[in-house]
This record gives sequence, C-alpha cells and structure tokens, in this order.
Amino acid sequence: MSSPSIIQTLDKITVEKQTLFNVLMELTYRCNHDCVMCYNAPEKGRQELSLTEVKSCLDQLQELGCFTLIFSGGEILMRKDFFEIGRYAHTLGFAITLFTNGSLITEKNVHRILEISPLDVGITLLGSTAELHDRLAKSPGSFSRIIHAIELLKELQVRVYLKGPQMKSNLFDYESLLALGKRLNVPCEVSPLITTKTDGDKFPLQYRISQEDLLNFYRDKKIYPEGNEPSLLPPDMERDSQLCEAGITGAAINPYGDVMPCIQMPIVAGNIRQQALADIWRNAPIFNKLRGISDEDLHECRICPYKDYCSRCPGMAYLENGDLLGPAKLFCQHAQAKYQVTQERKTGKTVMANEFSLSPEKTYLRQEMNLSHSCSSCEHCACSH
Repeated sequence: MSSPSIIQTLDKITVEKQTLFNVLMELTYRCNHDCVMCYNAPEKGRQELSLTEVKSCLDQLQELGCFTLIFSGGEILMRKDFFEIGRYAHTLGFAITLFTNGSLITEKNVHRILEISPLDVGITLLGSTAELHDRLAKSPGSFSRIIHAIELLKELQVRVYLKGPQMKSNLFDYESLLALGKRLNVPCEVSPLITTKTDGDKFPLQYRISQEDLLNFYRDKKIYPEGNEPSLLPPDMERDSQLCEAGITGAAINPYGDVMPCIQMPIVAGNIRQQALADIWRNAPIFNKLRGISDEDLHECRICPYKDYCSRCPGMAYLENGDLLGPAKLFCQHAQAKYQVTQERKTGKTVMANEFSLSPEKTYLRQEMNLSHSCSSCEHCACSH
C-alpha cells in the first residue's frame, strides 16, 4: 500500500477535527450568459453581499481554518469589485480557484488575475465551435472571446482547464471538445451531470442524456479508462464511504450570505448577515445532522451492489426526493452504466441493460432487509423486484 499524499493526510485530519477546510463562495447570480441548463435560481428582491460584507466573511473563513476557496457565480466578473475581493482573499492566504465563463477576461484585466494568484481557473465551454457554444450559452460572440481569454491566461502561465457539461444538445460534440482542449494545451473535463435548479425546478432535466447515450459515453476509454473500474483499483484506493464531506469539512455561501452544506444541498444553515460564521458552522442543526450520519443510515444505497461505482450525492438526493439518505436517480443511472461497462470489459461481450440479473449477494440482501418495495430511483438496486 502506498503512503498517503499530503492532501489525503490533510483530508483525514480535517474530517476528524471537522474543520471548515473547503468553501465555495458564489459572489453573484448575475451572468452575461443564459445557458440552457443553468442550475442557479436567483431570488428576486434579495441583495448581494457588499464588498465590506464579503471581506468580513473572508476574515471569518480564515479564522476558522479554511484553506481552499472557490469563487463562483453566475459570472464572477459581473461584480465590479471582483478583483478587489480576489486580491483580499489572496492576502489572507487562501488557495483560490476561479470558476468563470471566461468571456469577460480581456487584455485590459487579465493581469489583474495574476494579483489573485489562483491555483487554477475553470472555464465552462458548451461546444467546440462558435455556433454550438454561442447557441447553448445564448451569447453571440462568446466562444471567440473565451478562446482569446484562454490564450491570454496561458501567456501569463495561469493554469486553465475547461469544463464541458454534456447534454442532449451537445453530446455528439464531446470528442471534438476534448480535441480542442488538446490543441489549446489545457485539460478538459466533460461531464453529463445535469442537475435541477437549486430551488428544485426540474427545467434543466430535459437536457439530460438518455441511459443508452450515457452507457455509450462510459464505453469510451477516454472517459472511463480501463483500470479505473472499482473492481480493478488497488486496495488503498477503494471507496470506503458513500458519504461526502459537505457540512463536515466543506460548505457553500451564496451571494446573499446564506451558508449551506453545498450548492447542491441548498439547506440554509444560517446567514452571515445575522450570525457569526463560526456559530453557524459549529451549531447549525443541518451541519450537526450531517456529521452524525454514517453509511449505515443510508436506505437503499448502503446495500446496493453498484455502490462501488457510484459517486452518490446526498444533495442531489435531497433535491430529487427531499431525502438526504435516499438514492438520487441521476447517480443511480451513472453507477449502473459504469457497472455495465465494467462487466463488458471483463467478459468481452456487450451486455444489454435488460440482461441484468440479481446476484446471490443482492438476493440475500433483499431477504435480509425484508424489502418488498421497489426503489424509486433505479430498477436494479437490491430493493428492486
């Protein structure tokens, strides 16, 4: 077994001490794009945190031991005071990541990003061509501005990577997007995880790809490399928990000062305008609840034979069915697809979805749990008939 990395060691320590180590801070919901699948849900009548309030929040995060800080939006550069916020965060010693669409980065302001000294800048791109990206972002001319911004950042040796959400409208293009990343010499991540809006609105779900397309997506070895399957990982890399660290070492803060476990778990723990961040972090009921949950508390997920293939998200479970401990259909579908591809690679045969059968372990678990109902999220877990 290999020695743990510094990050793994830090992760273990912060989990044990329940230190607020990772924070995603949404600075604004305003955006110069109107992406078809956007999950943000601005609230009319609420005011964004002022510059003074943001700086106070950053001071409190530093006092709590926060280290990694992501600035996100909306579009972060829509705030005229963004660079002052970024510089202030840098002086406090945070390891900063910027999430942006990149289209507002120009020759005039790109050097100001150097003053923030970000670890990296994640730029969202919805297609490998101007026609496709601009249509899905509903922002004519944005593709060329983004490509120019990437080139400007690279000239200054700022680390950039592309984020490519995959949906029905652009799945055909993902290989071209990966190729574009190679030509630009920047990493490119493509993911078909399209979620509900943070207020529960299911409008974006119409853009999710089908199960058949998802299966073909994972059959691509560029997406799901051989050797990365759970059954082939070395023992020290095997997944040992179905839980995430939201509320344990991580939190999110929205533009209005609401503190939540995660942007995909929009359960408000408190608001920094009304309460000290330390008090929220240490005493909010939702955080204490999350810290008391173990794998054994999960309903179907803890006995699901696909759990080793699953990146289970309690926030998505909450958004889909109001239950932090239940399954999320989106992740059930991804786990099933990964499992199926793994079986195909083992046997050398294409396995059709309707050829799944209960394993002896699955049948035993079903009998042990005395489960007679069907899981609402998938057709193949241990509770299905």
